[in-house]
Amino acid sequence: MNVILYQAAPVPNPADRHGASAQAVAAFLPYLDANAGEWLSSQFPDGTLFARGVTAGQDGANETQWNKIEPGDLALFFRDNNLIGSGAVVLRVKSRELAVELRWQPDHDTGLGADQV
Repeated sequence: MNVILYQAAPVPNPADRHGASAQAVAAFLPYLDANAGEWLSSQFPDGTLFARGVTAGQDGANETQWNKIEPGDLALFFRDNNLIGSGAVVLRVKSRELAVELRWQPDHDTGLGADQV
């Protein structure tokens, strides 16, 4: 198991709309094969999960870190040196279409889309 440390922006920016947010499991199902969809639905029987988008970065700069994330990893979210949240990774999906479906906007600073969720 890896521990992922994520430093959140000092003040949440509404323009950066790819932060952790509640999403309907059903939104993910068209982007998964049948087995993965059934498994995801069984893990979240109330039909809601929390998802986090990741900006690809210039020339795929975040790809190496993205490829290290695995189901079962622990994600810790910090703001101003305070732990503000945590969660377990259950699934990693790379889909620009899913990011659009979830209405995740381009990163405010770079203009790059959240094409990894």
